[in-house]
Amino acid sequence: MKIKFNETQEQLELIAAVGSKKKHESDAANEAFAALVGPTLGKIYQQADTTKFLYSDWAYRADEDPSLPLELFAQVPEGYFGIWSAPLPGGVPTNTVHQPIEEVKFTTYRLDSAWSILSKYARQMRLPIIAKALERLLQEVLLKTNQSAWSVVLAALAQARHDFRGNQTGHVFASAQPGKFTLDDFNQLLTFFRRLNSSWVGGTPVGGASKPTDIIISPEMMEKFRAMAYNPINTKSANEVTIANGTDANSAAVVTLPEAQRAAFYQSGGIPEFFGINVLELLELGKNQDYEVLFSDYIQGTVLPRINGAASSETFDPANDELVIVVDASKELALRAIATDSDTGSVFSLEADNQFVNRSGKVGWWGGIEEGRMVLETRGLAALVV
Repeated sequence: MKIKFNETQEQLELIAAVGSKKKHESDAANEAFAALVGPTLGKIYQQADTTKFLYSDWAYRADEDPSLPLELFAQVPEGYFGIWSAPLPGGVPTNTVHQPIEEVKFTTYRLDSAWSILSKYARQMRLPIIAKALERLLQEVLLKTNQSAWSVVLAALAQARHDFRGNQTGHVFASAQPGKFTLDDFNQLLTFFRRLNSSWVGGTPVGGASKPTDIIISPEMMEKFRAMAYNPINTKSANEVTIANGTDANSAAVVTLPEAQRAAFYQSGGIPEFFGINVLELLELGKNQDYEVLFSDYIQGTVLPRINGAASSETFDPANDELVIVVDASKELALRAIATDSDTGSVFSLEADNQFVNRSGKVGWWGGIEEGRMVLETRGLAALVV
């Protein structure tokens, strides 16, 4: 992200006053500056949030106690709800069982950051330095926000259970061939997803069977997706196709991707979608990356069923496995309660930091958001371990 001031005369005068050596003048100018900039930072924050496609926002006024009626949001054949939420920033998300016809409170918490600069930069009206300080403040809040949001989703995914083909099964499957990703694996994952997403009475939902709207993968998995444009796709044999002396060692099992699909991959340049499903690339996914290590803590030693129904003894290993997550973001499966300022309506609060005395020669700001996150419906989540 990049923040840039217009450098109008009014802005320059206000910033110069922020760095004033007269404390009362500096404090007043700093408070005015924070009040003006806060709503703009709120708009930037909303645009930069990588989880906005997944979480539906429930705005509430700051200092209120947000809640929701459970029975309106999910299918409840067993007579209870499982809700995944984190009690505090960085806390371990837990699955809490609730009875229906109950008002459930969001557990909210504050995510904030603080940055300061030498007051001489303000007196010199060096707006680019002030802009950089605000950028870093906002980036730190975004980092905390994304980690909190994805930890709740990953915990819900790891613990989700539903009936599939007459058996209770988790939503995370192992690929048919360890370490290999094929279209056949992905096709069977989509079949599971469609069966999973029945209507509230267990039949075909309005509009037909559901399908994922988004695929979340690592850069390395994106490489495998791109490779489908030029590599054969083997779905008929458990053995990898090899090349010996220019001849396919198992040519009868080679299935190539249709030329039209290969051409689409070439033309897209980055595969923004796959089978009509949006592709989101996260650097935090991948072998030994943050989100996969976090996911391994949630799923621990659970034996993952093979997507093709074959016998399996595979467990998730963040050092060797890749995670392909599919979600249906059209459902209200995840909610975020976020506090808004009663005067400005901004979700991001920015205030002058009053900890600095004259001899420190500094001015600063602290700001952030107050939010709470829940995953109510896990039928819109599934994953393949490759």
